[in-house]
Amino acid sequence: MILASTFALLLSCAKMHAPTAPQISYTGRVDLSRTQRAILSWSGTSFAFRFRGTACQARFRGTKSIYDIQVDGKSTGILDLEHAGGERLHDIATGLANGVHEVVVTKRTEPVVGIDTLTGIQIEGTFEKPPTRPSRKLEFIGNSITCGYGNLDSLKEHVFSHHTEDFTRTYAALSAKELGAQAHAICWSGKGVFRNSTEDTILTMPTLWERTQATSPAAWNHAWHPDAVVIDLGTNDYAKSAPPPDKFEGVFLRLLERIHAVHPNAAIVLVDGPMLNDFWPLAKDGKPIASLTLMRAHLKRIAEQMRARGANISTLSFTSNSPEVGYGADWHPNQQQHRINAKELTQHLRTTLGW
Repeated sequence: MILASTFALLLSCAKMHAPTAPQISYTGRVDLSRTQRAILSWSGTSFAFRFRGTACQARFRGTKSIYDIQVDGKSTGILDLEHAGGERLHDIATGLANGVHEVVVTKRTEPVVGIDTLTGIQIEGTFEKPPTRPSRKLEFIGNSITCGYGNLDSLKEHVFSHHTEDFTRTYAALSAKELGAQAHAICWSGKGVFRNSTEDTILTMPTLWERTQATSPAAWNHAWHPDAVVIDLGTNDYAKSAPPPDKFEGVFLRLLERIHAVHPNAAIVLVDGPMLNDFWPLAKDGKPIASLTLMRAHLKRIAEQMRARGANISTLSFTSNSPEVGYGADWHPNQQQHRINAKELTQHLRTTLGW
């Protein structure tokens, strides 16, 4: 009877809070334009809160996205929305000692997997002040590499599965963590600068970068100003053939001009690799296209033009994928490759930003 009474008391004390409650802290581009919802689409977007109590839940409407759950600085599991259609209340943390706890829930998967609506946070206890976010800020613009496509896999023959994609284990997330910085990621598999991997020019990254959420044209206000913008794009432009150099560089330059216009104090880092190489793709005559060498030349010319416009811009060549390190799904970087590239980027940013 005592246990039943205690359980009933806890349920009666549970309170649902709107996702726009001031005690909830968000990282990434989250659509909070309506009081009773928060829309999360981009990889790495997260919400965090502190509470005094024993359990908490999140009410979601989603499809297949996967979220990483951390409680008091430790990973405690995942939230997989694939198994719960429609709107549903999901356990985030249960059975905690009665005290103050910090919870962080981070989207592992990219927009093409799912765009989700958070409609409430239920606390069995009381909210505390929100967590303090780092003052350092990094923005990442990329493709499947930045998303973490296949990084949990170990066989290059495997095709994409959202179960083997984890942004929290990418070079971007690892670098931001090591540097103690917030990370905003705008990335989507198959997307390019001038054209996408299918050689179409529909919704390329310059267009998507301007959006709050991936599938809505509503504009992001760019009021969040990063210390550095890291861009790893161009791999998909070279997916099947070499893009026209003037068009590729022209579109890339316009993207950088726009970034510099809205974030004039941000350092810009142009990254090549790790999937580019000089033996793929093949030209019509069957000869390999030196895509890595060509990309480095593109980035060098673009960077020189941006420096002439006053931008603090640099280039960085990631160590390429290799059989020695191994591969993730579909020839993508595995976890070890991401750690190698994270170390390279971390050192570059320390030097560039004086961190």
